[in-house]
Amino acid sequence: ANMLSYLMFNRFQMSTPAYREAKNRLSDMDWNTSVQNLLNWADKGAMQLNKLIPALKKIALQDGANVNVDETWLRYHAYNKKRKTYMWCLVNRKARIVIFFYEDTTDDEGVQKHGGRNRNVLKEFLGDAKIKSLQSDGYNVYMYLDNELIDVEHLCCLAHARAKFKYAY
Repeated sequence: ANMLSYLMFNRFQMSTPAYREAKNRLSDMDWNTSVQNLLNWADKGAMQLNKLIPALKKIALQDGANVNVDETWLRYHAYNKKRKTYMWCLVNRKARIVIFFYEDTTDDEGVQKHGGRNRNVLKEFLGDAKIKSLQSDGYNVYMYLDNELIDVEHLCCLAHARAKFKYAY
């Protein structure tokens, strides 16, 4: 996953814009800096964090690991429009590792999507990992990669199951 994009996307476009950080929050702490400095620091920090991702993935996706995976959509502003993207989250509770990721994907018509939700995102992230179980909300991407049932024990989320019973009631 592109950690640099994630850091830039998450920190400066979704939460607080860099100009507000520089003008309000940092100046309130008597720390005067430019917006460009903040963006440069985020870029350099992301490059360093990118080096950790392979090591974290290796630990989180070790043979026999039990992981939880979920994705959620979010809206962001781009070129005076609101766009929708998907952010994924993988959790290995035993290893105490949480990895947020997203990938730009291309759909069947060749149109590039920012933060795709299709199975290629998960397939690329998991790679050839031999995890034991995967817990999710039941979205079929988690069970079927390459249109075949993956050889992983699939555990359904009990909160989502409870919601179905509540709805049925």
